[in-house]
Amino acid sequence: MADASEKLEEAGAILYLTRSPLQLLPGLSTTVEVPRKTDFEEVGIALQTIEDGLVKEDTIPDDIPLAALKVRSIMAGHCTGFRAQADLYQTFKDNFQPLQTGNIFEI
Repeated sequence: MADASEKLEEAGAILYLTRSPLQLLPGLSTTVEVPRKTDFEEVGIALQTIEDGLVKEDTIPDDIPLAALKVRSIMAGHCTGFRAQADLYQTFKDNFQPLQTGNIFEI
């Protein structure tokens, strides 16, 4: 049975798997994972994932500390959570926008 990445590629997707930032367009980049190093970053439940056909601990790597970047715009969806979105707004003010259905982005 094909894994998710194989199914996506069979459907025409091109996957760029990287641990480094990836520039999508000039001025638009992905972020990278940062390992959790403090107790307050724990999610509070044991999470698991399947990797190479085996069940293992899911460490859920975080994105880079965004406040360290000079961003003009930052967006986050519902899975980020209300409190985290509020923190993003407090840090980035009008440069933060919650993602929602119907958003239009001009680059």
